Amino acid sequence: MDKKEDLGDYLTRELNARNLTIQGLAAQAEMTYEVVRSAVRGQAAPSWENVNRMLRPLGVRLAIVPLDSATQPVEATERATSSAVTH
Repeated sequence: MDKKEDLGDYLTRELNARNLTIQGLAAQAEMTYEVVRSAVRGQAAPSWENVNRMLRPLGVRLAIVPLDSATQPVEATERATSSAVTH
């Protein structure tokens, strides 16, 4: 994104490049949320591979990153967050 381009134009361009729409993105995110929510509730626990397969059209990949809570949990969380979501 260059300095002259606003966020809306940038997102539209990136979505178009991936052949996605806002509606499609929202539907995919909702489906992924439901799968993850079910897993958290202990219902149908999908594998991370399956969750990542659903997220692939969004250009996102989840990763399990162990946090070392004994040393600076905030910094560990920031590292986990930045490494868990890749574009």
